[in-house]
Amino acid sequence: MRKISLLASVIILSLFSWTANAQVTVVPSAQWTEIPGRGRTIAGPAVVESSDQLYTFVRGTDDKVFFNVMKSDGQWSTWQEVPGGLRATGEPAAVNYADWVHLFIRDRSGVIRTNTMNPSGRWQGWKEVPGSRARSGPAALTYWRDVLVFVRGPNDGIFLNTLSRGVSWSGWREVPGRGRTLAAPAVAQLDGTVYVFVRGTNDGVFMNVLEKDRWSDTWREVPGGGRTPSSPAVTRLGSDLHLFIHGPKNEIMVNTRRPGNQWSGWSELPGQGRTLSGPAAVAFRHRVYVIVRGTDDGIFTQAWQPPAQVVIQPQPGVVVQPGQGPIMVQGQVSPKILAAPISVRFAGRVYVFAKGDDNDIHSNVVDRLGRWRGWQPLPGEGRTYSEPAAVEYNGRLYVFARGQDNGIYVNVGGVRDEWKGWREVPGQGRTLSGPSVVQLGDQLFLFVRGMDDRLWVNVMNANGSWRGWQPAAN
Repeated sequence: MRKISLLASVIILSLFSWTANAQVTVVPSAQWTEIPGRGRTIAGPAVVESSDQLYTFVRGTDDKVFFNVMKSDGQWSTWQEVPGGLRATGEPAAVNYADWVHLFIRDRSGVIRTNTMNPSGRWQGWKEVPGSRARSGPAALTYWRDVLVFVRGPNDGIFLNTLSRGVSWSGWREVPGRGRTLAAPAVAQLDGTVYVFVRGTNDGVFMNVLEKDRWSDTWREVPGGGRTPSSPAVTRLGSDLHLFIHGPKNEIMVNTRRPGNQWSGWSELPGQGRTLSGPAAVAFRHRVYVIVRGTDDGIFTQAWQPPAQVVIQPQPGVVVQPGQGPIMVQGQVSPKILAAPISVRFAGRVYVFAKGDDNDIHSNVVDRLGRWRGWQPLPGEGRTYSEPAAVEYNGRLYVFARGQDNGIYVNVGGVRDEWKGWREVPGQGRTLSGPSVVQLGDQLFLFVRGMDDRLWVNVMNANGSWRGWQPAAN
């Protein structure tokens, strides 16, 4: 093993080294590309989106923790060490909590430690997660206003600790069902339900579900008979969960859970990539970014587009014959709608808004002659779990939506369809459902279901100022 030039070594630290005879078998195709900077890792990576950027974390060859950032323009920065000099074992985990990046690692003594980076890019320093002893790296998830951390415990059981509202830890408790694992777990949320996946003691892939504050009694094997020697990875895109594993032949496999608990079955990810550890995955800009450790210990990525599913939605009175294909409306295929649509009259037209199966807010417009403009995502890349709300007010069109962090957001458009982009309604309100809005006099009244299941209201005055959230009724 020989080092790169002294100058390069100073810049990118000891994470980056190379072997003269290394064979890169991860990519013969355009699908896989190496993350710039010649980073090297000896474990699976972690990846998280924050402020429209992708943060990839790895354990370096010296056990230090490094990260690289893909900016909003698609360009990567350089590899740099997470401050503090901590040495890790196993793969890291990272989540976005209110635009703060929370990073978790297992140190050399088996303790789970965490470091947080604020929206300005400043790290806060390493802290111990109380009472932790783990046999593998952690997994983490933002769930409502909490952060859930899962680990493989000393008895190979799966344990959970909850950071409540970013302040206090609940303490470790075992996930019910007597599940056992030989690697780090993976976790994702879909429509308020938490899904935990693990590598079983027989190398099968198993799952447990937390729904309405209640865990399933047993761990069930994911359909398809997949086998893995490493930890899995999972992410949600739209209404689907995409589960990834390091296969028995070092291939990268994917299995997709669709609505109705229907699984696609295991298939190899395009590009004939090969890996020596568990992958990482995150949904970003309508694609799934999969990050893997290559067979040369390099860090590679693929922006994977899941196979499209066209939903046939005929016009009223039209019978679709087998093989006829999707019904076209003014040259556009109607998106799959997963929540009630809403409509509003504005500027002599009718605007229709709906939550698509990609969690985007889609819009369509019809004029007085019945001519439809066609479906398109509302500008600003807003995402929601619920139906939106809309109202015309002072010559503008206001659209409100529940964000994926459960905040309440607004986007404002004009008669020429120029949109200002999504911004949070002042007051840090949170909701678990779609909002409702109405004009009364020269004010807008915005109503939401609060986290306490009470009705809350925020009022926008004629000058655009908000009064703040308060209970709507005593």
